[in-house]
Amino acid sequence: MEPRGAGVAIVCVGAAILVAVRIRARRRAHPGFVDGVGCASGEPYSLHARPIVLLLGDSITQLSFESHGWGAALAAAYARERRADVVNRGFSGYTSRLLSRVVPSVVGQLGQPLERVGLVTILVGSNDATRPGAAQHVPVDEYEANLSAIVAMLCATLPAARVVVITPPAVDEAKFCAVRESAGKGDGDGRCNARLRPYCEAAMAVAARHNVALFDLHARSLATPDWQHRLLADGLHLSGGGNKLLFEGLSELICTQLPDRSPGGMPWHLPRWNDVRAI
Repeated sequence: MEPRGAGVAIVCVGAAILVAVRIRARRRAHPGFVDGVGCASGEPYSLHARPIVLLLGDSITQLSFESHGWGAALAAAYARERRADVVNRGFSGYTSRLLSRVVPSVVGQLGQPLERVGLVTILVGSNDATRPGAAQHVPVDEYEANLSAIVAMLCATLPAARVVVITPPAVDEAKFCAVRESAGKGDGDGRCNARLRPYCEAAMAVAARHNVALFDLHARSLATPDWQHRLLADGLHLSGGGNKLLFEGLSELICTQLPDRSPGGMPWHLPRWNDVRAI
């Protein structure tokens, strides 16, 4: 007669065998992320520190954790099933020149192991694309070199990270100028889509050169009917509609192009409650 519990043990062993290949593949894709599979749930889990999704950029990223922001929505999606922590490292007013200087420090402050970082987004360029002579202006050739250096550095130092380059959203020049002038802050420094477009093309070239993912927020913005009113709060920064557009588009890209970095494709952080005995 079979000892009591032997059947359960056999089922558990069988489940473990069935997911062994999956776990090995995940170990290669997520160094240190997957430690086992739940006997009761059949779900892979990790005993390591929770993975990180890192958001890099300017104020469009810094403000993304506000109510209805794209970063906040992304954080909720990953936290809902305790897959990853979303870390916001957006710096208002920063250009690609400034961001390239601080990225090494930002990465260093994340702590070890760096394999925790599974996904990085980079959204910068709205401040670079001001008129020549403006305080924040960065020539497009330098912008491309700076962005390329940032991507190269991330790929070299974050072994498990997948990088997504995001082009800056379209800008409503008239609205932003009016907002700036009413606040006594000048005329918007010449921000306009004609000036911004070469920077978006440079960002696309960098993504292609480094073989990383690209989300063309600029083109997606312009393709949206009445985008000036639906997507922008002040002519430059995203409104609730703009944040929704970015969140949904980025989520779709991650799920289709980087499925093992999507909320549903990453392992649980620690086993489910009915698998805790496996620790």
